[in-house]
Amino acid sequence: MESPLSDFYRLVVWPYRVLFFIDEIKKEIIIERIGQREGIYKRR
Repeated sequence: MESPLSDFYRLVVWPYRVLFFIDEIKKEIIIERIGQREGIYKRR
């Protein structure tokens, strides 16, 4: 028998962590793109 806490963890904490992870990846991609643009402007 599983405890209610493990159900809570699976339903709430795990999806939250996944969304947080996806958000972090998006930030990294955005920062990279901005950095590339700034790099292009600095070269000119």
